Amino acid sequence: MVKVNIKEDVIKEVEDLVDINKEKVEGKVEVPVIFDGRQYTLKIPKRVADHVGIDSKKDKFLFQIRTFPIEESKKPELTITLKRGE
Repeated sequence: MVKVNIKEDVIKEVEDLVDINKEKVEGKVEVPVIFDGRQYTLKIPKRVADHVGIDSKKDKFLFQIRTFPIEESKKPELTITLKRGE
């Protein structure tokens, strides 16, 4: 039997092709919340915006707040969704 050394990047490319039709999470990025005295701001890293393909002229962000009954003693949850422009 002959041993063959395959480069790591080739293995990674093949793995990516095998999983091409599967949903996957690319990674997580934490960013600080900035308060300027009037409003809060989130900065989206350029590499994230480029990867997702955000168009600053057409796309918008939808902020959705989910509240819970008082007896559950849970803080409200915030979900931020990218809404693509047409």
